[in-house]
Amino acid sequence: MLNVELIVHSTLSIYFVTMPTFKSILLVCICCFVAGISSAQDQFDYYKHRVKIAPLRAFYHPFEPGLELSYERVFHPHWSFEVSGNRIYSVMRDTNFFSRKGWAFGGEFRYHFDQIISDHFYVALGSSFSQSITEAAYYFHPKNTPPSPVNDSLDYKDDFTLHRKTTYFTIRCGKIFHFDHFLIELSCGVSIIHRDSYHVDRLFPDDGFSYRNGWSATFRGLHEGHGWSLRLPLQFKVCWAFGKKY
Repeated sequence: MLNVELIVHSTLSIYFVTMPTFKSILLVCICCFVAGISSAQDQFDYYKHRVKIAPLRAFYHPFEPGLELSYERVFHPHWSFEVSGNRIYSVMRDTNFFSRKGWAFGGEFRYHFDQIISDHFYVALGSSFSQSITEAAYYFHPKNTPPSPVNDSLDYKDDFTLHRKTTYFTIRCGKIFHFDHFLIELSCGVSIIHRDSYHVDRLFPDDGFSYRNGWSATFRGLHEGHGWSLRLPLQFKVCWAFGKKY
């Protein structure tokens, strides 16, 4: 998944009094999934089950790369529900990210504008939760020295561990291309994100993050803090449809 992200820094963030927990998100997803299956209308010409993989996520997701698998249950010519899981891990290593590990889980309801058996557009509403640990290194500056290009000579590089928890609320639209059992899915959307991250194992925990590389993807991925942000996710999936076809 490719992402364009607009960040609201924690000092400028607006916070809700309560945040939904992973257990509450999971409970809502399970209840919705069971309700959808119980109201299923199976006397239609479609495959009811779809297994999917997002092959590009392992290489291009800036913060949570890994293997993402999804299962979609179609219970009406215009309605379906999808659950997905991602095993977060590092495929490529660079000078800032040494290793990443973690997991993600999510679900979404979909409305399909045309009959599911043909090429069509859809809109989806869902949420997800992720948790990861990253072994990384980045530049810091002394606590009492404001970061600026003039003070770059005072910066130092330190290894640390980043713990990150992220909750997503997403609305997306996409198109599905049918080749009988084989499907290709392209989508884009808007995600409202709450991030909570912190560093451990730093030499000087009170020192600040260096801005020597500007507001880069690496800076956003490794910065500690909590707050809200907006992301524009682009997604590509390949699918295999199966199940009894009436």
